[in-house]
Amino acid sequence: MYHDTEGLSNSGAAYVFEKQNGSWSEIQKIVANDRQIGDRFGYGTSIYEDYITIGADSEDPEGAYNAGSVYIFEKLSNGTWIEKIKIYPNDKESNDNSGKSVSITDKYLIFSANDKNNKAGAAYIFKK
Repeated sequence: MYHDTEGLSNSGAAYVFEKQNGSWSEIQKIVANDRQIGDRFGYGTSIYEDYITIGADSEDPEGAYNAGSVYIFEKLSNGTWIEKIKIYPNDKESNDNSGKSVSITDKYLIFSANDKNNKAGAAYIFKK
């Protein structure tokens, strides 16, 4: 079951914690700006320096049901994380479920589409 955000069942959320003086403290709850019921935002996550990537494997980009998307958040100088962009494959199709696994580095973002091509799967790489 995924976190319900403002009554949107299974829309999802991610929580940022930071280690301060040996203890972990919650810094911020992150949600997608365009969250909808059933998106499952938070399925896959990755962090690199001032960037967090968060997958929503059941999000419906441009009406492609459960095609999935990946959101990139950037940390501002005041420590707040803001949504910068939502990414999904150009060849998205319904039920691809992109974003179950995500990873980010200084130059690359890679994410899975576990059910692409009738569950054969695919990986997408984006370069900054």
